[in-house]
Amino acid sequence: MKINVNARIANPQMESLSTRRRGRQNDPDRHTPAGYAAVHPTVQTRLYIEEQLRECKLETDFDMEKLHVTLMYDKANPALFHPGSPLEYEARVVDADLFGEARVTLVLKLASAGLEARFNYLRQAGYRHSYPTYSPHLTIKHPADEKDLALAKEMLGQGFFNEPLVFGGETWEPIVENYYAKD
Repeated sequence: MKINVNARIANPQMESLSTRRRGRQNDPDRHTPAGYAAVHPTVQTRLYIEEQLRECKLETDFDMEKLHVTLMYDKANPALFHPGSPLEYEARVVDADLFGEARVTLVLKLASAGLEARFNYLRQAGYRHSYPTYSPHLTIKHPADEKDLALAKEMLGQGFFNEPLVFGGETWEPIVENYYAKD
């Protein structure tokens, strides 16, 4: 299967901060079941996101170390193992929305043929996503409300986040139910 749609081999100088911090993404001998896969912004993309949020005055105490795009969230089948991928994926911000049952997580919705192709590859490898559809997104605030969503939509209308975002450093981990809980 060919999945190199909008993807490229990761450049070591552009690895994400999260990849260096976790360092587990390509360890095939790991013995911890991992049903959660994510990619993380490159250093340049993370700095760009921080700058855009600062300029548009969207107040958030969100931990920028937690920036990621989920590739797979498989609660039912976490025992499969995957060695990860060295690819990077470009994505464009196309909208903002509130996610979650209580709609308190502000996200930037992304369009990326590469992320979609990687998700489909993982499904073919046997993973079962725990949500009805795959919607690539980047969380930028939690908790958030309708005022935050209105500001995010306004900032997108004004041209914020018009540069492509680059994600890589694929990681695999066990699922953490309350990921955004404050430590």
